[in-house]
Amino acid sequence: MMASPKGREETNARSTPRSHLFLSATIHFDQISAPIRLRDLSASGARVEGTTLPEIGVTATIRRGILHASGTIVWRNRKGCGFRFDSPLALHKWMPEQASRDQTAIADSVEVLPFQAPPPASKALRDVLPHRLAEELAYVGRLLESLGDDLSAEPLIVMRHAEKLQNLDISTQILGHVAALLVSEDFERSVESISMGSLRKRLQRVSI
Repeated sequence: MMASPKGREETNARSTPRSHLFLSATIHFDQISAPIRLRDLSASGARVEGTTLPEIGVTATIRRGILHASGTIVWRNRKGCGFRFDSPLALHKWMPEQASRDQTAIADSVEVLPFQAPPPASKALRDVLPHRLAEELAYVGRLLESLGDDLSAEPLIVMRHAEKLQNLDISTQILGHVAALLVSEDFERSVESISMGSLRKRLQRVSI
């Protein structure tokens, strides 16, 4: 008996290491942006759950903070759909524990010193400061993602505070876009490319 397309996709997916965490993200397709949850995440694909999902064969982009991955919907049912990535995913970057490791590494490297008034910023510092600020915003975004993932693992919290959890996702996305703008060489084009319509309009001072 020949396996169905969904069966073949799921069989192939099981051949790669998978994370069974419940990760919040957004999916973008056909000028639509919607919140989703990623299940069974692997380097080759993921199971996507949400109320607004593409049909089979549609290409889409999944975003999680400053991270993004493109791919295709390979199966669909009432509970969710299968998403196959166009290229292998750097799985460790998408894991919430990455933020905890980053925080630990930073804490271990901090040396407590007596307070000293900061010297005037040099030209060299002014040149690199936007990049460093972008890195800090990305770090805060990962912390918020980790918090959101931990809270989303509690069913009662999800039931009672679903809207607030979505606000965490939105905040993380905004931080990612602002971080990218800080190091952009073409602000106008970068603002135009922002996928969050409300943020793009606020930056352009357009009525929402």
